[in-house]
Amino acid sequence: MIKIVLGTLAAIVGLYFLARYVAIKMWKE
Repeated sequence: MIKIVLGTLAAIVGLYFLARYVAIKMWKE
């Protein structure tokens, strides 16, 4: 149960940082 919750949180945080990185990269272009 705990591992599933941590895995979900890790995936959400990872996607958030990935999306922010792409947005910043595209904004500067």
